[in-house]
Amino acid sequence: MKYKVTAAFWNRQHEALLLPPYFTHAFTPVQPEPIKLENAVDFKLQDTIRQAREQALREGEELTRVVLVCGDGDLSHTARALVNDGVSLQIWGGSRNTGDAYIAIVSKDKFVVLDDVSGL
Repeated sequence: MKYKVTAAFWNRQHEALLLPPYFTHAFTPVQPEPIKLENAVDFKLQDTIRQAREQALREGEELTRVVLVCGDGDLSHTARALVNDGVSLQIWGGSRNTGDAYIAIVSKDKFVVLDDVSGL
């Protein structure tokens, strides 16, 4: 089973503009509760990963591969936990500044610098 999830505050105009390509590629958009936590999207994404793992186990399967796209290093603990559990993980990171931390977790060949891909 595939889980394709994207997390953001989709009611914000600049984030809502990003939705069409996600729908085109069959992603399920989720958003955190409308609270004022700076890392609310990170917490929602972590919870979504947990739910995907639990659903896979209920179906007699395992979560075996994750592509994690993030703009900073806030999900490094989640990334390390996935790798420690034997999940194949590729990370698309937000900048070269956070890359070293993620490369230490997944290796250089499984880290993509978003700056290089997006041209930003």
